[in-house]
Amino acid sequence: MVDSARNGKALPDTLLQVSGLSVSYGGIQAVRSVCFEVRRGELLAMIGANGAGKSSCLRAITGLLPSSQGSVHYKGELVRPTNGHALPGNGLVMVPEGRGIFARMTIEENLLMGAYCRASASKSEIEEDLNAQYQRFPRLRERSTQLAGTLSGGEQQMLAIGRALMAHPELLLLDEPSMGLSPVMVETIFQVIAEVKARGTTILLVEQNARLALQMADRALVLESGEVTLEGSGQDLLASPAVRAAYLGE
Repeated sequence: MVDSARNGKALPDTLLQVSGLSVSYGGIQAVRSVCFEVRRGELLAMIGANGAGKSSCLRAITGLLPSSQGSVHYKGELVRPTNGHALPGNGLVMVPEGRGIFARMTIEENLLMGAYCRASASKSEIEEDLNAQYQRFPRLRERSTQLAGTLSGGEQQMLAIGRALMAHPELLLLDEPSMGLSPVMVETIFQVIAEVKARGTTILLVEQNARLALQMADRALVLESGEVTLEGSGQDLLASPAVRAAYLGE
């Protein structure tokens, strides 16, 4: 995986290629020459401790954060900070850490905002997608006219994921979807992630709950101090003594 990214040769099924990506905040280097690729139809998990650079990596991929070195290609095209706003319309959508909902808008208004990039979609198509999110998250239907800022953390995460799915993503980036949620809500969110993957959506998952992430992942990588230190299949990393000691509490 890393070798192909480092030598600039993407595999035929590569949807996202990250090559030598570095990100700095002043004098602090948060991401150091990170290389990986995400293949069409897979779930790639990125795990690591707080401050490892996981969220910085996702923000740089989407152009929300400038990189100091390296490149990101999505569908073979270079992603720049100046064209990041166009990514949702091209199928790359992120659910950010902290959810990023519109607190003073209703649940339904938030969901409809997810479809803003689908200019060619008809009203009936949007309504069909809206109903699909309500079926996926019945609690959102019950509160559809409620202001999003009044929802619980778990409900806000449902809303953030539902809004992202309204954009019909080909590649869905999820940044810490289980953060701050109850065990029951975590289970619900991961069930939805599994369902979305089963429908063919490619997923890049950043997650501190290493066990859940690795159990679901086709492939995974470990980020430590901004660098990729381990990579392999989800099952291989789940069985790794180093991973089990550092991230699974064993």
